[in-house]
Order: sequence, then structure tokens, then C-alpha cells
Amino acid sequence: GLDSLPHCGAVVVLLTLAGMTHKDSYKQIFVTTVVITLIVAAIGIALGLAAGYFRGIWETVVLRVVDVFMSFPSNVFALVLVAVFQPSVALLTIVIGVLSWVSFAKLIYSQTISVKEKEYVEAAKALGNSDGRILVKYILPNVMAPIWITFTLHLGMGILIESGLS
Repeated sequence: GLDSLPHCGAVVVLLTLAGMTHKDSYKQIFVTTVVITLIVAAIGIALGLAAGYFRGIWETVVLRVVDVFMSFPSNVFALVLVAVFQPSVALLTIVIGVLSWVSFAKLIYSQTISVKEKEYVEAAKALGNSDGRILVKYILPNVMAPIWITFTLHLGMGILIESGLS
């Protein structure tokens, strides 16, 4: 029956929400997913900015941790954790959070390296702005477009993962 439907995120989300029988369950899933995505984005953005701007030891440590997390099959890891521990919203939040921050970190890392070389960032350094001010005022606003796209993709993915593991 559903094989003829296009494989797009909106159809999957609508079918997921329509399949839930409890009135408030979709609200809980959506709110939990938004909170998880905000936390994951904050962690990934902070680590990606630090690794891309400061380079050196920050870059090495953050990217090695990202590589370790990317080497695990995330669906299998999530299923094992849910099977071993008693399923709960807190466990689900932790599992999705631990597995999802790496895409934000890698994306922001690469964007930060690109933006860091722009003339306005060099001018801000020459004017004596602190590293924190340069990151917040000059680099972060210029890497926001991919953040918004990744954020919305993570919302849909989070809803699907949470629905599948519930």
C-alpha cells in the first residue's frame, strides 16, 4: 500500500504521528526531540567552533572523539542500550544525544576553518578583539545557514529514532 508514496521526510513524519494512538504521545516525542536537538546542537557547535578556530590540540582531540563516535553503528548501539537498560525518556534522550552531536561538530568545524580565513575576521583580530568575541560576533553568524539545515534534519531523524525505540 505505501510503496507508491515518495520517500520524503514529511510523509514519514505524518505517518509516524498518525500511527500513535495516545493523544499526548506525539507531543512528548516532539518536545523531547526538540530538547535533544537543541542540546546536541549546542555541544556540536561549541566543539566545532573550538576545533576549527583554535586548531592544534583542540582540533586533534575533538576530531578523534568524533571519529570514535562515528565508528559505532548508531542504530545497533541504541538498540543495545535500550535492551540492556529499562526504556525511558531519559535513556532515549541520552542515547540520541550521544550519537547525534558529531554531525554538528564536523559541519561547524569545516565551516569555521573556511570563515576564519576571511578578511573581516583578520581585521577583527588586528583591532584587538578577543577570541570569544570573534567567535560569537564574526564567525558564528556566518556559519548559521548550515546549522539551521542540520537542525531541521535532526528534528526529523530524532522523531524517527525516538518512535522506533519507544
